[in-house]
Amino acid sequence: MLATGSVLGAAVVLTGDPRWWGQVRRSGFSSARSASVATCLYRRGVLAFGRSHRGRLRLIRHYVPFGLASLAFTAALAAWVDSPVLFYRLSLATAFTGLILFGLSLAIGPFGLLTTGRLLPVSSDLRRDVGILAAFFSVAHVAFGLFVYTDIRLYFLYPVSEWPRTDFPLRLDDLGTANWTGLAATILIVVLLATSGDWALRRYGARRWKGLQQLTYWAFALVFVHGQLYQRMEPRDEHSLVLIFGLVVGSVLFVQLAGALKVSQIVERRRSLDRRTDRSLDLH
Repeated sequence: MLATGSVLGAAVVLTGDPRWWGQVRRSGFSSARSASVATCLYRRGVLAFGRSHRGRLRLIRHYVPFGLASLAFTAALAAWVDSPVLFYRLSLATAFTGLILFGLSLAIGPFGLLTTGRLLPVSSDLRRDVGILAAFFSVAHVAFGLFVYTDIRLYFLYPVSEWPRTDFPLRLDDLGTANWTGLAATILIVVLLATSGDWALRRYGARRWKGLQQLTYWAFALVFVHGQLYQRMEPRDEHSLVLIFGLVVGSVLFVQLAGALKVSQIVERRRSLDRRTDRSLDLH
């Protein structure tokens, strides 16, 4: 419960009103006798979501069911993966959980457009909340992954003994490229997470905020490259994980393309209606 509340608190701090951070710092960081950071975030998270009816609905309808389902899937996948290294299993499990949530957040908008036939608003709580959960599981994947190998530098740099052969310290092989693309995707995801709150929408305006959130597509493309490279290097024969990866990516591409086609049809109908209206006014 404490861990769940801490995640909710961190979501409020990062995606809600920035003034929350000052309150968290004053209440949890300034005193040596205060509660731990996790406890502080837990309290702030529960209080923040309980202050408004909309917040309580988001907590009950989005964070609780999606969060519990994601944690259950992560635990089941970590237990299923055949590896003696705990951090490897946790990294892999959180990676696929984050990927599924990421794909779901990208499919919610086009799916709603296809089912209702109407353009959706700039922002929706469901899409944002699923995206926030995807971001947290993605960051958890990175955190667990950094403990798989003893030397973190080897993720991005060749061993010193190989520098005379490579003539360049930065890794540009499959492992290096996978990690560099993963790092770039993580940076984009953190930026998207930090600017996904109502305060950012108010500050930047709908058009600029939506343009900033379009970085989601670049982040997903980097995640795709990152995952493809790691699956190519993976010595284990995990057909189920390859299938999950392919289904998520393929579904996102299909729904996005279908949604883009629907948008173009709606725009064309509106333009056609405007032209007919203009001709009718000219006749009168």
